[in-house]
Amino acid sequence: MTRVKVGILGAGGIAKVHTSILKKDERVQIIGVADIVEERADALAKEAGEAKAVKSLEELFDLGVDAVYVTTPNTMHVEPVLKCLENNVHVFSEKPMATSLEGAEQIRQAAERSKVIYNLGMNRRYASVYKRVKELIDSGEVTPIWLM
Repeated sequence: MTRVKVGILGAGGIAKVHTSILKKDERVQIIGVADIVEERADALAKEAGEAKAVKSLEELFDLGVDAVYVTTPNTMHVEPVLKCLENNVHVFSEKPMATSLEGAEQIRQAAERSKVIYNLGMNRRYASVYKRVKELIDSGEVTPIWLM
């Protein structure tokens, strides 16, 4: 069976969650973990099993990843997502998509141009506060800023 070669960018807490889930999927091979803190990359690479610890997204590309999980801090999602899309590497990004409307628009446009898949993790979409906001938008009581 062909396995999807996955790289993890960012070796913090949420990266550990994704790694533990991905390890259970026989269709996935985690081949690299990148973090600017070498010790964290090393530790998570060991947890992943056969992964190599590296320092950058470019080094993940050099390993031959098919997809990258972007699990960097919130303010650092846009640049690596854009680089993945530009390099025809599938990308899963932790929420939020971006911390600015401009960054989100850059990702949207890049995803439209790209031939690979961009996926945004939205594990909170069914939380009561977000359901209520959706109800307010659907009812017309609130207009999202992007529609103004």
